[in-house]
Formats: sequence, C-alpha cells, structure tokens
Amino acid sequence: MAERRMAIIRCLLCLCLCFCMLTGQGLAASKVWAAESVSPQNPCTITLIYAHDGAAVSGASVKLYRIADMTAGYRYVLTSVFSASGLQLNGIASAGEWDVISSTLESYILSKGISADYTAFADQNGVVSFQNLTQGLYLAQGGRTAQGGLIYTFESALISVPGRGDDGGLQYQVTAVPKSQVSLPPGPDDPPPEEEVEYKILKLWKGDAEKNERPASIEVELFCDGELCETVVVSEKNQWSFTLKAKEGSIWTAAERNIPEGYTVTVGERENTIILTNTLIPKDPIEDPSDENPENPDDITDVPSGDTPGDSADSTDEGTFDPKTGDTSNVLLYIIMMYVSGSILILLGIAGKRKKYED
Repeated sequence: MAERRMAIIRCLLCLCLCFCMLTGQGLAASKVWAAESVSPQNPCTITLIYAHDGAAVSGASVKLYRIADMTAGYRYVLTSVFSASGLQLNGIASAGEWDVISSTLESYILSKGISADYTAFADQNGVVSFQNLTQGLYLAQGGRTAQGGLIYTFESALISVPGRGDDGGLQYQVTAVPKSQVSLPPGPDDPPPEEEVEYKILKLWKGDAEKNERPASIEVELFCDGELCETVVVSEKNQWSFTLKAKEGSIWTAAERNIPEGYTVTVGERENTIILTNTLIPKDPIEDPSDENPENPDDITDVPSGDTPGDSADSTDEGTFDPKTGDTSNVLLYIIMMYVSGSILILLGIAGKRKKYED
C-alpha cells in the first residue's frame, strides 16, 4: 500500500515538473508575439522599494522627474524641460550608457534648478508608489536617509513605463529597487577623519579631431552634496582637468555652465573622477540621429591611444537597451512553483507518517 502511495506522489511530482517546464516554454514563446505597440490610454505605475540587505528603509524622500515621452513605437522624445540637454536616449546598448545618462541628468537638474514632478516619502515598508503616470522615461532620486544609527545612500534610478518584462511584453506597472550603500555617522568620540580625498574633473572631446570648433576654455560648476560650492575653468593650459580635495563621503557632481554651440555633453563617473564629454554634433547628421549612443565612461582611457589629452575615442556600440533597475522576474511563476513545492512536501510528509505507523 505504501509503495502505491509513493508511486502516486512520484507521478504528481513529474506532472508538476512538466507544468513548470511548459510554463517556462510559454514565457519564452511569448517573446515572439510581444512586439505590441504602446497604448497611451493605459495609465502607468512606478513602485520603488528602498531597502538594504533585505531590510526596509522608511522615510526616504523620493523625487521623480519625467525625462521623456514615449511614442507608440517604443521610442523616447525628451520633454520640453530636458530638450536642451541634447541627450540621445534611443539606441542605448548597455547599462553603463544608461548610468552615464543618469549622471548627466542629475548634473543638468542641479545646474538648471529643475523642480521634481512628484515628491513622496517611503512608508514603513520602504515602499513609494507613483500612480496614474503618463508613459515615458522617469528619473527617481532617493538621496540619503538616516535610520537606526546608520546612513543609507540610494542611487538614482532611470525607469521606463511601460517597460519590457522577461517575456518581452509591455508592463504598465513597474517595480524597481534602487541600489544602496550604508555607512556609520561620525560619533562624538571618533577621531577626526583621515586625509581628504582627491577628486578629479576631466573634460574630454569627441568627434572633432581638427579641434576647430572647440572653445578656448570651459566653465564647470561643482556641486557638493547638492549645493553649488565652486566654479572652475578648464582649458588646454591645465590639460582640460581640475583636481580638488574634499572630505571623504561627500557627493560631488559637475555641470558645464555654457555648453558650446554645436556640442552635446554627457557626465560620467569612474571612482573619484568626474568625466565631462563634449561631442560635436555632425553637420550632416545620419538619417536618425537618435540612434547615436552617448559616451560610456567605462570605455574611456585617461589618454586614448593616438589622441592628445582631452580627446576621447569614438564609440561604435549599437543596439537598444531598456533601463532596468530591479528584479523583473515573473512573479506568478514563482508563486506557482512555491505552491507546488509546498504541496509535494506535505504529501511526502503524510506518506512518511503512514508508512511509519504501518511498519
């Protein structure tokens, strides 16, 4: 009798495994038909979860900026507020390029004094939800929050609504988990901080090998923890760079005061170096200039081979890449698997007890 029950359980297990495999195949197959166009009638929701190592961080002040509209063909068009930034948002091929765009937008917001479209605070579960949003690309800023004797710093997140799910379909309710760091605040008995950290501002030029279009110098505004603290001038005389020393833990951002006519600018970061890249807009643009990619600082060397200081090698990456800042796995599949696993464990437990009593 016990052997018969075990055989039934084994059959159930095989059926469950087959169901999970078929579900996975269905998700993979859905990528083929998921090329539907964006529906402007569908309202969107962005949910942000502020947590560190699984622990919720409440009270975080979150600012949400609407960066670009989205067309029915899933392409971005900068809003009037950000149109002067000149950023190219289509044809992005890597997460690193989206990081550059995020840094550039943060600098642009500081330099222009742009107010957030929405502001909210994370609840006791660390959750912030923005509902009834118009489709487009948004930037969420979380900043710093103190809780339980610790200081939490959250990175900004670029979020597209609707976004693409793992099955390729459009998701009008998007959840993101911004990256976080934690640190201890200085105590009254702590020794004074160590030597100041050295930060470097580096100006790079791209697409103008003849250098005829470049200005003689550039003014750069330096922001410390969101406040304008200094304006510096970089030129060939100082190799288009500037070095400063500041307390460790401070957050520095740089913004170009007056972007030269005919250029676009991006702002990237690499360790303690802020990289401002000016790219010459071609006089004979390609048929769709929105497919050009912004500069990726991970691909920049201090002095690119064959170029003089201040010059940047051209990037040739192509493709598209949606900004993803959280787990976009299929939650329903996980729930089904959890129920299946629980049912199997219960059946195995019952069978084991009956066998024990029969013996």
